[in-house]
Order: sequence, then structure tokens, then C-alpha cells
Amino acid sequence: MILGVIPGILVGALGAIKKNTWVDSTTTIVSILGISIPSFVLAVILQYYVGLKLGWFPIADWGGFSYTVLPTIALAASPFADTARFIRTEMVDVLNSDYIELATAKDE
Repeated sequence: MILGVIPGILVGALGAIKKNTWVDSTTTIVSILGISIPSFVLAVILQYYVGLKLGWFPIADWGGFSYTVLPTIALAASPFADTARFIRTEMVDVLNSDYIELATAKDE
């Protein structure tokens, strides 16, 4: 959960700060994919491409830390996407609020 929420906060804040740019579009697409793809499907995709094709991580055994990386990524995708989407939406609302616009106008 921690490995999904902390990066989700960072990516959501980045998307809100860079609103209406390619960064925002990319973070939105990643969030939608993270919500849409079930974790068991993502796990199979990661095993095939990252484990078999690229050979970066092993896909089956009980050997140690390297065997837990792909399942951790697959299980962290949903909390990551939910958090990123929520943080982006709330930060855009706050950044467009009256007191932020007033503070920005006074600063200029």
C-alpha cells in the first residue's frame, strides 16, 4: 500500500501543477490504465515482458527479494492510480480557488 500511495501522491501533484500539458495527459493516462487493468492481468503482463522477454526479474520461485518485485508492482498499481487521480483532482480544485488566485495576483 505504501509503495502505491507515496508515488501516487507525487504523480498526482505533478499532474496538477503541470495542468493541461503533456505531463498531465501522461499521468492521467497512467492513472486510468492503473484503475482499468486488474492486478492479476497486470501481473501476467509484467511476467511476460519484464520477466521473460527482458529477463530483468525472475518470475517463479521463492529465492529472495528479486522474486517479490513484479508482484509488488502489480499489487501497488491500483492504489497508485486511485491516489494519483484523487490528488490531482483535489489539487486542481485548490489551485483554482479564489484565495490562490488572489495570492497570485498580489504577488505579481
